[in-house]
Amino acid sequence: MAEVQGSLVRREVPLSVVRAADANEALSLQDLVVVHRTLCLEERNAYQAAVIKASDGAEGGRYTSPSSLGDALTPLHHANAYQQSLCNLMATALVPALTSMSSLRWQNEVQQRQLRRQNEEIQVMEGPGQQR
Repeated sequence: MAEVQGSLVRREVPLSVVRAADANEALSLQDLVVVHRTLCLEERNAYQAAVIKASDGAEGGRYTSPSSLGDALTPLHHANAYQQSLCNLMATALVPALTSMSSLRWQNEVQQRQLRRQNEEIQVMEGPGQQR
């Protein structure tokens, strides 16, 4: 999030996940974790900077004048914007990643069952005396 005059403004950064052209360049799960960790850290840093800037108007954490009462709501607003951005991050980045990982797990289980079945068929075709 970018900061404009003490308030947070949402800026979307396009991110594309594509297949590697070469198997040696394939990304690992650790790379995916690093991307999500970086996005969360950026959100937290923007939130902390906004809270620090908003607290500069307070005297020792107290809001002394009626005009500073609006400033008392600013940290609440920033906390709400931070929570909303984390929820949005989960909805747009983490949930699809978890969904595709779950799908991949399901595909692996199906393939494992098929391979077991094929292995059993091969053992039956070889006969009891020819097992390895």
